[in-house]
Amino acid sequence: MSATPVSRTRTAIVLLIAGAVLAGPANAWQNGEVIEGRATAKDGDGIVIRGTEIRMQGVAAPEDNSYRVDDGGPAATRALSELVDGETVTCRLDGSTARGRPVGICTLGGQDLGATLIRNGYARDCPRYSGGRYRAAEMQARADGEDLSDIYELPGYC
Repeated sequence: MSATPVSRTRTAIVLLIAGAVLAGPANAWQNGEVIEGRATAKDGDGIVIRGTEIRMQGVAAPEDNSYRVDDGGPAATRALSELVDGETVTCRLDGSTARGRPVGICTLGGQDLGATLIRNGYARDCPRYSGGRYRAAEMQARADGEDLSDIYELPGYC
């Protein structure tokens, strides 16, 4: 007995779903993969390149209105915007994701953006994910009077 059109359609749908499940997520990011292009700041520790939102690895920036209330807003986002908006940024991904966003180390002209933000007092080293890579930048910020630790406690995930 041959299959009916309805059963063939059901079989095709099941096979498509199974293939999608086995293939994994469409946006699975590989360790070492590079995303490069004109960037914009999403927030104090995230940028967008060609429609992909990227979380900077090992960087913890305050959320909107969580600090520096005297300047009326999200200073970390503004600082990152001033650095990257319209510039060509390179992010080397580590293969992980944070809230669905690929995670990586992002540079502009060879300079690590995370280190720049931390050294200038707009973000903090998140040692659990940076492996201490930004410790010296945070120590320099303290020495320069730009330390965030008095007003911005590291998130629990750090």
